[in-house]
Amino acid sequence: MEFVSGFKRYMLKPDSKVQNLKEQIENLRYQRDRVQHFIDVSKEKGQEFDQDGKIWVNRAEEKIKEEEETVKNLEAQAKKRCFLGLCPNLKSLDLLNKKAEEDAQAVLELIQQASIFI
Repeated sequence: MEFVSGFKRYMLKPDSKVQNLKEQIENLRYQRDRVQHFIDVSKEKGQEFDQDGKIWVNRAEEKIKEEEETVKNLEAQAKKRCFLGLCPNLKSLDLLNKKAEEDAQAVLELIQQASIFI
């Protein structure tokens, strides 16, 4: 039964989860820039910014690089076909979309942590 629901899902929106991951990466990049801006402004004013904020910025940068690489891999694997290249490999697409969904959730959690520093 899961195969049938997966088939319907990919026939309607084959790359929606990967697109969602891309959007979450952009949101994380935006939040990273905001936190970095607050750090820079604090330095200019001679104030000390929380060390946790600096650590968060570093974690965000690492996560952005990691997830951009993941997106490239997911898109490359999504192009793989089964049965002489005539149809999409639905099982592979299902696994890839689950990975994209999990990664998007991890990125979202990191984005939510940014509110502590702003």
